[in-house]
Amino acid sequence: MERMIDNKECALYGTRYCDLLNMRTCGQCPMTGKSGEVTEESLRKDLDLYESLLPEGGIAKLFESKTCQLCRKEPGRRQGYVIFNMAHPEPKRMQNGLLFGKKRSPIGTMVPVQMAVCKQCRRRLLVVDYLPLVLSVVTGALLLALLSVGSLAESLVQVHPVLPFAIWAGGMLLALLIALAIRRGLRKRFEKEMYLNVLQHPVMQRMMEKGWFPVPKQEGVKLVFSKSRMACGLGTAPDAGAKRPAEQEKLAAEEDR
Repeated sequence: MERMIDNKECALYGTRYCDLLNMRTCGQCPMTGKSGEVTEESLRKDLDLYESLLPEGGIAKLFESKTCQLCRKEPGRRQGYVIFNMAHPEPKRMQNGLLFGKKRSPIGTMVPVQMAVCKQCRRRLLVVDYLPLVLSVVTGALLLALLSVGSLAESLVQVHPVLPFAIWAGGMLLALLIALAIRRGLRKRFEKEMYLNVLQHPVMQRMMEKGWFPVPKQEGVKLVFSKSRMACGLGTAPDAGAKRPAEQEKLAAEEDR
């Protein structure tokens, strides 16, 4: 879907700031807000700061690449995207606290990071994430079906009333421990072939050196998989942070007069 940017009276129309915001329509732009908190000057200042916080080369190359960004060796063909959020404490923003009035928000800027991913890397990430859960659930269902057999259930109950439950719970725990052990082995093998932890990617390393952190801020990152990428909003513009072609700058300058 193409962008519908048609408000030529806007102070940002035709500028690189408009391109950087990459809104679908003028109605979604923060410049259209009625609160008066966002001004042309403050928005330009925030976007200049945002550009300075980006790693060299920006982040657009992560989703514009036609090959997988998670492969360490020969990259596979792009089959979709992994998406997660990165935030930065700048620019300083204030928020209302519950007890002590306003306080500084821990997040000043947040953008989606979208990495091209191949089918194999996507499958590996899903296996590592869901193997313990799947194996535990399957084992629990099989044990439940087995322990529900009339003659077996009656025999176990005669030994002790809680024995069927103890067997079921013990089987679930054993399955979980086995799954965790298998996952540790798979992680070691997969990490030789790909960036299993997306934060180890060189671009992510440079972002974190500049103060960026994943949201939610915790060990590891919860990934969202998508066949198509987000195409509007801050952080989604092609060649984000790059200068526009000279002819576009000239046209914008003429329109601004």
